[in-house]
Amino acid sequence: MRGRCLWRGVPELFCLKPAAHARLNLILRNRCTAVLRWLQQGLCQRQLRPEVMITYKQYHIERFEHGPKRWVARITRTDGQNIRTILPATELPYLDTKPTTSPEEAEALAKEGIDFGGVV
Repeated sequence: MRGRCLWRGVPELFCLKPAAHARLNLILRNRCTAVLRWLQQGLCQRQLRPEVMITYKQYHIERFEHGPKRWVARITRTDGQNIRTILPATELPYLDTKPTTSPEEAEALAKEGIDFGGVV
């Protein structure tokens, strides 16, 4: 099954026929593609994976992990209406906090925003 080696100085034991090289390249390419897809799916699922949802006053607070140790809290209204902010004057379906290192910090930041941040 061994073919004639195309490279000088390489023992014939390590040489494969050209068809075997093509097959091996295809197998390696398929495995690399499968690993990359698996990694991509894992990262995409991890980006917006809600940990827990709590209700605080008239708002829902969800904690999400946006990458490693980057937690964000998303604030939505319980009745489904848009959230109005005072400064700047906007109306949005949800608000996200800035990234923090733990889910508890993100939740505390969201509660602070609801209490003192001008969310209506």
